[in-house]
Amino acid sequence: MRKLALAAIVSDDEARKGIRMADDRNLTDHTYSEAVADRVCRTLPEHARLLRAVVERLAERIAQRPSS
Repeated sequence: MRKLALAAIVSDDEARKGIRMADDRNLTDHTYSEAVADRVCRTLPEHARLLRAVVERLAERIAQRPSS
């Protein structure tokens, strides 16, 4: 996400959210706590919105590139 922010594909706020998303992923991989799982599950819709936005912006950038 940091590199996406440097390339102006995501905002600084979106980059922070992306880092939180990666942290959540790591928590679910190494933590066996129902409370943590419930918290992460509640954040999934926000994570999905962020990922969709990034994919759309990347697709737009690719579409704007000149053909070789």
